[in-house]
Amino acid sequence: MGSNKVTPNKHNLVQDTKLTSGKKLYLDGGGDTFISETSADTVQFEVGDDVMLVLDENGTNGNIAYFKTCCVGFTTVEATFSDDTIIGSGGTHDTHFDFRHSNKITCAVTASFTNANLIFPNVSGNFVLLLTYDGDHDITNWKVYENDESAADGDADVLWPGGSAPATTDSGADVFSFFWDAGSEKCYGVGSLDFSN
Repeated sequence: MGSNKVTPNKHNLVQDTKLTSGKKLYLDGGGDTFISETSADTVQFEVGDDVMLVLDENGTNGNIAYFKTCCVGFTTVEATFSDDTIIGSGGTHDTHFDFRHSNKITCAVTASFTNANLIFPNVSGNFVLLLTYDGDHDITNWKVYENDESAADGDADVLWPGGSAPATTDSGADVFSFFWDAGSEKCYGVGSLDFSN
């Protein structure tokens, strides 16, 4: 007598998951946390009955990522002063600031250093660096690196208003804001200096 047992084909075990438009993919067993397509080409993320994120494809009118009822934040990474193990540029107290892991970095500066090595991801964005100083410490060069840790092809140095990097604040705190254009591989920097109350 023949067997009716079906041996599964290992190549067919992974399949697409398809939901009818308007149906919800629940992440909490059917409660108030789910993902759904609320209209054509619009995906909504609802968490705890709050609409957190809406992704909307608008064709030639652009695409939208709408953070509807939430703020958007980043983990602040604390860089170690005089650590340049990634780039290894060889100057005195060279320090890398690796924005591939967060848009916000802080660093306590304890001496003057030759190269501030900024490493950016392979997407454009705005990035912020907070430096605090325990004395009158200078930064000689602001260098720019792309995602693969090679020097940026567009310009290997930060571009500053007027062509000059701002002087750092003696025993103070400075915030440097950078616009990284991943397409042209150029970094534009602005310094906000001497924060106090």
